[in-house]
Formats: sequence, C-alpha cells, structure tokens
Amino acid sequence: MRPVHLTSAKHEALAIVYFSRHGELPLGRLGERLLVHPTSVTSTVDALERLGLLRRTRHPTDRRATLARITPKGRRAIQQTCTRLGAQHSGLDALGADEAQQLFDVLARVRAAAGDLKPADDGAEPSAEAADPVLEAEAHWAREGWVDGPWFRAAFSIYRVADLVRQSNDLALRPLQLTHVRHEALAVLFFADDGAMPMGRLSQHLMVHPTSVTSTVDTLQRLGYVRRTPHPSDRRTTLARITPKGSRAVAASAAAMAQARCGLGALSTSQARAVFNVLATVRLAA
Repeated sequence: MRPVHLTSAKHEALAIVYFSRHGELPLGRLGERLLVHPTSVTSTVDALERLGLLRRTRHPTDRRATLARITPKGRRAIQQTCTRLGAQHSGLDALGADEAQQLFDVLARVRAAAGDLKPADDGAEPSAEAADPVLEAEAHWAREGWVDGPWFRAAFSIYRVADLVRQSNDLALRPLQLTHVRHEALAVLFFADDGAMPMGRLSQHLMVHPTSVTSTVDTLQRLGYVRRTPHPSDRRTTLARITPKGSRAVAASAAAMAQARCGLGALSTSQARAVFNVLATVRLAA
C-alpha cells in the first residue's frame, strides 16, 4: 500500500467504493460498511480526495447526501495493491490454508454476535456472500482474479473484529477520555519499571511512528495521566511517566474491558486460546 500512499483504513474505504455497483457510495453508508464514526469517514475521504483517488459528488436525488466516487487513479491503485496483497496471502503467509480457515470460522462467531452478518433485505434465506461482508468481499476479489482463498477471509475478518473490539472497549474508555491508542500507551507505562519509559522506546512498544507517540503523550499529559520528566542519566532523552490519576484510569478501564471479555465474549476459553495460538504463528514470522 505504501507506494500509493495508502494505509489499511484508506485502502479498505477505497476498496468498498471500488466494488460498489456504480463506483460511488454515500458517505453515511460508507461509514456503516467501515464500522467507524462519521467523523472518521470524513477524514478518510478527505485524505483520499487529496491523493486524487476519490472525489465528492452530489447525490442525484438526495440533496442532503454526498457521494464518494472513485477516480480512474483510484481504480488503478486498488488493482495494483490487491494484486500484490493476493500474491502475499494478505500478510498471513505464515499460516497454512487450514489454519487460515480455522481463524475465519472462529472469528465469525465474534462477528455474528456483534451483528456483522447481514440479514437478507427481503427476509428470504440469504446466500453466504450476501449474509457475510467478508464473503461478499471475497467474491468481488474472485471476479477480479485476485483470489486469495482462506487467507483473504482470515485477514479481512481480523480487520473487522479489531474494529468490533475497539467499539466494545470504547464503552469503557470514553468516560475517561481515552481512545484505544491512548489506553495502550498508558497501559505500557503502567506496567513499565517505575511507571516511566523513554519516548523512543514507547514508540517501539506501540509499533507507531515517533510523531504519533508525541501527539498521544501530549494528549495524555493534558488529561493529567502522564507527565514528561528528564532522563536521570541521558540528557537527550525524555521520559513519559504515568501519574497516580493515570494509574487509576488504567485500573478502572481495564476492569471494565475485562468484564466485557475485551469484546470477545462470544468465544469460549478454548476458542480464544485457538485464536491466540494461530495469530502467534503470524507474529513470530513477522
């Protein structure tokens, strides 16, 4: 995705518009398909528009609605990236076909419990593709010749379950003005030695760019959850240190998330272990 300046979120949004019936979709419906807040959709479409991959147009019959329409450049970007993703088993080439299918089957339980499997519009018995957006997307890929089989199903399921887990966790985090990213940073500091960590090392733990860590720590500092302190032996290094208020926020939010089984309450203990074990294979390979 990097050669065409796409992130996973931007690529998913662009792909949904690419596969829509006329290459265009109302922004509200795009948000529903992405399982994200309308503000996030606006930001994503803004970025894709700046890249020349989408453009906004007026809805032909609804003056209140705006359409996101894919451009020829956007079509070429999807064709290029999906061909490469298919050749790489969607990033899951450490798994065998049976393991990838097992992962899809187990994660389908989480998605079904969260309402991610669509009923038929007319009440009739739906086809598998119509009922499941993952299988629907796979059918689109197959028509384009980008078939990736169980690896695509597993990878797309991971994306959607990750969004569903974030939505579940948001119920615990929102009262504390925490996002998923802020909570993860705060939790890393909570469990760090002396509750502090150099900014660069925090970036490595979170697997994000240092600029993103700076922005996250800035917000946590404004909330009173973190404070910056000088490193005791390295003048060039700044530590992010959790405050007592930050520690209380982690304890409260973690307890609420645990009570909701981190959004995976539809899984049994053995199924949750199976997901961990399969994904550990991918993580070790990376």
